[in-house]
Amino acid sequence: MFLAHKGLVAVNTLKAGALLGEISLLHAVPHSETVRCSTPGSMWSLDWKVLKFLTQGVSLRKTDLSVNVLQSVQLLRGLTEEQLDVVATEMQPVELGPNEELASQGSLAEAMYIVLKGSVVLSRRRGSEDGEEADVEFARLCSPSLFGDHALDHSPTPVADTISDTRPSTSRWRPAIAAVRLSAQMPAGERPEKLGSARPGGSLGLPANQGSSLKATRPPTARRKPPPIWQETITTDPDAPVTRLLWISRERFVELVGHLPEVLRENAIDRVLDELPIFSNFDSEQRRQVRTLFETDSFAAGSTIYAQGDTGEGMSMHILLKGTIQLSVVNQWRDGDDDTENEEAVVRQVSKTGESFGEAALSTPVPPREETAVATSAVEVISLSRKAIAEMPRSTAAIAQHEQQRRRKMRRQQHALTLYRSDLEALAFLGKGTFGRVQLVRRRGTDEVFALKTMSKGKLIEARKVQNAINEKRILDMLEHPFCNSLATVFSDADPGGDVHLLLDVCLGGELFGLLRLAKCFDLPTTRFYGACVTAAIIHLHEQSIAYRDLKPENLVLDAKGYIKLIDFGFAKVLRNGAKTFTLCGTPQYLAPELVTGAGHTIGVDWWAFGILLFEMLNGGPPFDDATSMGVYQKIMGGRVVYPPGMRSMAKDLDQRLLESNPKKRIGHQKVRHEPFFRQVDFDKLERKVHPAPWVPVLKSNNDASYFADAIDEDDDYDGLQGQNEQPGFLKDCARLDAEFSHL
Repeated sequence: MFLAHKGLVAVNTLKAGALLGEISLLHAVPHSETVRCSTPGSMWSLDWKVLKFLTQGVSLRKTDLSVNVLQSVQLLRGLTEEQLDVVATEMQPVELGPNEELASQGSLAEAMYIVLKGSVVLSRRRGSEDGEEADVEFARLCSPSLFGDHALDHSPTPVADTISDTRPSTSRWRPAIAAVRLSAQMPAGERPEKLGSARPGGSLGLPANQGSSLKATRPPTARRKPPPIWQETITTDPDAPVTRLLWISRERFVELVGHLPEVLRENAIDRVLDELPIFSNFDSEQRRQVRTLFETDSFAAGSTIYAQGDTGEGMSMHILLKGTIQLSVVNQWRDGDDDTENEEAVVRQVSKTGESFGEAALSTPVPPREETAVATSAVEVISLSRKAIAEMPRSTAAIAQHEQQRRRKMRRQQHALTLYRSDLEALAFLGKGTFGRVQLVRRRGTDEVFALKTMSKGKLIEARKVQNAINEKRILDMLEHPFCNSLATVFSDADPGGDVHLLLDVCLGGELFGLLRLAKCFDLPTTRFYGACVTAAIIHLHEQSIAYRDLKPENLVLDAKGYIKLIDFGFAKVLRNGAKTFTLCGTPQYLAPELVTGAGHTIGVDWWAFGILLFEMLNGGPPFDDATSMGVYQKIMGGRVVYPPGMRSMAKDLDQRLLESNPKKRIGHQKVRHEPFFRQVDFDKLERKVHPAPWVPVLKSNNDASYFADAIDEDDDYDGLQGQNEQPGFLKDCARLDAEFSHL
């Protein structure tokens, strides 16, 4: 029997076979009801520690092995760490008997595999003296080997050739419909390309390198590429009773990550746009324009891509997609007879997918080439010319703005260079999170105060949240906005069992959550003011392709002037080009429908959460609420919002457009600030904090933490490493955190 907390009112009765407590188990949240047994009986139970041990152990072993194998494949090295992790997690296990066929020579390649146990036999059809063809074994792959990666190296681009010699696979266990579906989706008239055989590292079937010096047509995604086929027949070991594999179909890979050629290209471009200072201030629209300016070039082995001393406005920077390139310089010197001698020296080998070279071509003023770039194998690159960038609309203004922000950030970082962990003294406790705590600290001998966010390395590693902490630090380092928290510097304890620290600017006016609970609800002007601050902050994040994913009143704090500042970027994530992610995160009442269903979400979830916040500020509570998380999810999926009769029409209209269940129809980005609801707001003046806030906190000094007096500094019950340092990858994860959180 379920009993509600208030008054212990019975809300449900369960009989044999019913499941209870699964929400708390899966989401690590407190039970939202009391359960009492009304008659004698028995039940099976699963403790969260046991579930965590079982699922983490199996998942970690499978995922870590899969990621390591995937990273060893040249074709997949251009994928991000997160993309590799998603693919590894989604690979499905299969167990086969002896001599079972996985693929037949000449059939369409539809999946990629990793051998976990046993081995697979590779054979090819060969003609014999009597004219008959037979399969002849030429290689075996043992655990942990990967094959079939070439199946992913295909994009469904219409072409005008004809299909020849493609046969459906005869494998008994793969879904038969997969081959039919693939054939139905494949454009008429594609021709299989000649594929290579086994290559070092246990990966098979990469296309033979047929590089040429001809330039590819634009756009690059319109290149004609035939579907991949198997160049060998692959069966399980006839002598092994069991062969275990992991596999993922091309169709599933595309759902999770996208078409591999386009993903590799976009990843390579994004890395360059992130790393080169000239692009750091480009908004999402300008970045989109830059992507369209890249051209694809192919060069044969021995071709010179550019030569030392070249100059001019037509120069380009390049990103490697395939092949290897050698950068060399020619130094001149005179011998004893005053004769000039030339000596060539290799300065760099470019071999990694996504690696850039020739970036100086985009500098101002343009310098002569300092080295010569020569293709040492057939290569494919994407290039961005200086002239194309110069012709971009608003690029000059964006570069000037970037320079202004860069200097401001440099001044802040130079100041932070003189700050050390030992210089800080704790003044007050401000809050506690899952992985650590936040304190008000002061620099000794000064009036400078900060918020110090401390996170336990052990907790982060145990919960597999190392990348989340790294992402939070990197995202904070990207931000420069009056309504977003700013990062001063970072620290890392030398002890592997210690902590990492974020030193942040501090806002001591308290959380918006507390102010809202005191006021019950806000009037229209107050809601408009705070809503405009949040809108400006979200737009700033989205212009840099950052999804915040944890908007709620508890994550909005007030500074000394009463202005809003967004804090806690632990769930924030960079999502380029409308990319989707599948992680369930955030507060139940603020989750968008696509987050609840797990169908994949984009930065648009922030605008849904803003609609929830707008409703809560005006009405005192969220539109979707229930005693249980499952009840909240059901109401979100129902999509029915009950608006109070007195709610102003312009506020209701905006909220309805924000709480649109279809992400494609949901209003967002710059359109929000131009809604009638914000017609009276001058966003430029708002960001300069010209107008008085509706409520200004009363602070006795710049270190007055009285608005956080209710924060409870509980003892941290984390009991150390507990043998974690003996687990594979623990010290590696510690090293990753130390490298990222080293003092600036």
